[in-house]
Amino acid sequence: MKMIQNEYRFNRHFREYVNRYAREHGITPEEALMSTEVQQAARFYSEV
Repeated sequence: MKMIQNEYRFNRHFREYVNRYAREHGITPEEALMSTEVQQAARFYSEV
């Protein structure tokens, strides 16, 4: 989880994705970071 939080903190594109996902699902960004879909996206955004 720490790695995803760091990715959220320092990667603007991933942060925008998480914020958009959270908004669309009516949850907080912290809750979004725990979702499987966002965790899979973190791998994609960290490889770019």
